[in-house]
Amino acid sequence: MGTVDFSLTGTLLAALIIGALQPFFLWPITRVRALSGRNPVQFLWSVVAVVALWLVLILTLSPLKPQGCADVIVGLFALSGAALLYLEIWGLMSRGYTLSILIAMLDAKVPVSPDEIARRYRGGDGLDWIMRHRLGGLEGAGMVERDGDRITLTNPSGLFVARLYALCIAVLGLRKTG
Repeated sequence: MGTVDFSLTGTLLAALIIGALQPFFLWPITRVRALSGRNPVQFLWSVVAVVALWLVLILTLSPLKPQGCADVIVGLFALSGAALLYLEIWGLMSRGYTLSILIAMLDAKVPVSPDEIARRYRGGDGLDWIMRHRLGGLEGAGMVERDGDRITLTNPSGLFVARLYALCIAVLGLRKTG
């Protein structure tokens, strides 16, 4: 039986370090005025910046040069793993509707009623913001269309996704989410 080599190549080490530093790339991108409030785009640009820096480093610094195609692929997997980890955290923080209720209560500094929490939610946008935000995302993705105060599923993308989601819920035995 042979031995297993647990050493890290320079390419993989660079991917692990740069991947761990993604929040430091994300922070200044969130300050760009043109990207304000566009969390998915901000996150995407941070991933692009991380991958671009990694590529520049492994292509220019001799200790980090890849030892083959597999080395590059493993490095990309490491960067992808870091991005997925941060995406989970970022998603919770940017879409953590329940956690935002805690912030509304913290800002109140005194005990508040449920109606007062609803008024204070998301800096005063109220709970209706959640519905407007979610519908805006569906509209932006082309899954629904708005005609005055009426909203309809857009053929075929909206219908396909709705049917696929309903099928997944039925197959997995999940209760309908909301």
